[in-house]
Amino acid sequence: DQLLDDTPTHWRAADTWHSRRYAFMLLLYAALLGDVIAWRTQQDGRIVTDVLPIAGQEDSQVSSSSALELGWHTEDAFSLYRADHVGLLCLRGDREAVTTLSYPDPEHLPADVLDVLAQPRFVIEPDASHKLTSSHEPELVPLIYGHPGDLVIRVDRDFVRVPADDPEAEHAFAELVAHLDANLYGLPLDAGDMCFVDNRNVVHGRRPFQARYDGRDRWLK
Repeated sequence: DQLLDDTPTHWRAADTWHSRRYAFMLLLYAALLGDVIAWRTQQDGRIVTDVLPIAGQEDSQVSSSSALELGWHTEDAFSLYRADHVGLLCLRGDREAVTTLSYPDPEHLPADVLDVLAQPRFVIEPDASHKLTSSHEPELVPLIYGHPGDLVIRVDRDFVRVPADDPEAEHAFAELVAHLDANLYGLPLDAGDMCFVDNRNVVHGRRPFQARYDGRDRWLK
């Protein structure tokens, strides 16, 4: 930590000389799992993005928030081309800003709910971290795929929309939310900790915390 720069006030200033070595380390570990991808619409297309609090975004539903809980989600759930894994490398931790994880357990969800969740009856909107240059055309998609022994989930707690004329889908989504909330647990990340989240069957989020903007705030690559 003594060799690390102060936590930047914005991700645009986060590609520092001292922190870059950790970005390369994260990439090397990520290469063991597959090909690393980036989004042109997110943080100017940087392959390694930075997670840190940004003043004025405290109450938003993006990773640069702090005062509100970041709702659980599969990363980039709105897209068919979302990553299979998400890597998190903690450069500077905050014991309040606990990473949250949850997973679906098909044996504890009613069969009729699973059936509805597997049908294209839901809309998933992109969050504000993506600067889309063209209008995103929402389409009806399922929230789960596969069979119970190899379930794939695609969901975002705060960005799933259910058509108003589909109360059955609304009930199924409420059941899924309650189920994932019940399974939610915390994973504190301290400086030097690295974790990879399976984006196919695990959701992740973050507990709220008090950002100080004093150079010592939480910072992840």
